[in-house]
Amino acid sequence: MIKYSFLIITSLMSEIAFAQSAKDWTEQGISKAVFKNWNGAIADFDEAIKLNPNSSVAYRNRGLCKSRLGKINEAIADYNEAIRINPKYKDALNDRGVAKSALNDYVGAIADYSTVINEIDSSYKFTLNNRGWAYMQSNKPLEAIHDLNSSIRCDPRYALAYFNRGLLMIRSKAYEKAIKDFDFVTKFEPNNNSGFGNLGYAKYKLKRYSEAFTDFSKAITIDPKFTYAYNLRAYTNYYLQKPMDAIKDVNMAIKLQPKFATYYDSRGELYYMMDKPKKALTDLNKAIKLNPKYRHSYIYRALVNIQLKNISSAKEDYKKAVELLSPNENTESDIKGYDLLKPHLTLLGETQPADLAYVKPDSAYYPITKLWFEPTLPARSKTDSLKVYTFVEKSAEPARGMEEFYRFIAQNIHYPENAKKSGQMGKVFVKFIVEPTGDLSDIKVVRGISDELNQEAVRVISLCPKWKPGTQKGVAVRQAYTLPITFELKR
Repeated sequence: MIKYSFLIITSLMSEIAFAQSAKDWTEQGISKAVFKNWNGAIADFDEAIKLNPNSSVAYRNRGLCKSRLGKINEAIADYNEAIRINPKYKDALNDRGVAKSALNDYVGAIADYSTVINEIDSSYKFTLNNRGWAYMQSNKPLEAIHDLNSSIRCDPRYALAYFNRGLLMIRSKAYEKAIKDFDFVTKFEPNNNSGFGNLGYAKYKLKRYSEAFTDFSKAITIDPKFTYAYNLRAYTNYYLQKPMDAIKDVNMAIKLQPKFATYYDSRGELYYMMDKPKKALTDLNKAIKLNPKYRHSYIYRALVNIQLKNISSAKEDYKKAVELLSPNENTESDIKGYDLLKPHLTLLGETQPADLAYVKPDSAYYPITKLWFEPTLPARSKTDSLKVYTFVEKSAEPARGMEEFYRFIAQNIHYPENAKKSGQMGKVFVKFIVEPTGDLSDIKVVRGISDELNQEAVRVISLCPKWKPGTQKGVAVRQAYTLPITFELKR
């Protein structure tokens, strides 16, 4: 799992003097990007680049917005320009690595991350985490654990590094360690549905079904469309002897993703375990239709056909399952089904079982569990509650979103009569602090037009409902914010 580093202005002060208005466009674009107005932000960065073609900041942030829109190759082109202008721009290098990872170019991604770590900033937690992820995807667990541990040492409250290390522990079957990592994730990010989902999975693998049920339920509460959690909670309900609830959960997963073979396969397996072979057959047929190479479905359809005494069909399914299974790819669930088939091999016309013994993860994964460590979280300074942040891990935002915020502004702003008569127009930039409670404080104008328009901008901001506060390391903090209020007269 990759995370883009934050939209930060790393070198605006280095923009040359003639490009003052380019800085304005860049600031405005960043404000829009914070609220996920990607296209609006791109338009602003376009203007900034027209006025100052050497603005590495504008290129980098435009690349970020394009990447969020799925325009990965265009994003890489922008990162290339930012790096050409400033070869030591670590955020652009990091983000280009992220974009390359999205294209499965892990070699290229690791090269960019390594440039940051080896030549610019060896303690940049984002890049250490991202390189760790790229090493995971490249099947290099020792390198991955080294980088993820380093990222955690740089910031013991960095949830994403724990998340990725937890995935690595699951892959290594070190479920107790995975549980500790995902405990950290959900502590620092209590609304991280994937954190609770993976925490539940690790507990499910240890047969701690009641605890797993609780975690899957939390994940679903956070995101009612989280199909992964519904599917796993279905199995958990089955083992908690609640078969009807199990079917309800997998039904919901199918309703949310009706073209996903895995969930039909899961319901087919559950119906098989409930001794309902006809219903199981219908679902497994659907799973195979959606994914003709889904080996698990062939295994269970063979078992179901044996239940229904369709021996010729069972033989065909068994042969297809053997054809698709691979010692390097099969899963524990595949082997569980295959073991259920072994007593029926004679019936299926086989004289001896195929050599499909489950192959555990590569031996390279085992040493990494010894490298896992549990950090000591540093105590927070007494002055933390007074500190005002500019950039935080999760930025503050209006409680009902940016669109509702601007609608509120439009409905409540009053154009001063004298300003109308004299034709005063433009943008008033208002700075304020979003408190941990969500209240807005210390509202003031940092760049204005006239006293009347400046005062009106402050007044309307002071009327705004509470915001969602910004968070740093999972804790609500004070964050400084600057937004433009536009005054425009119709001609």
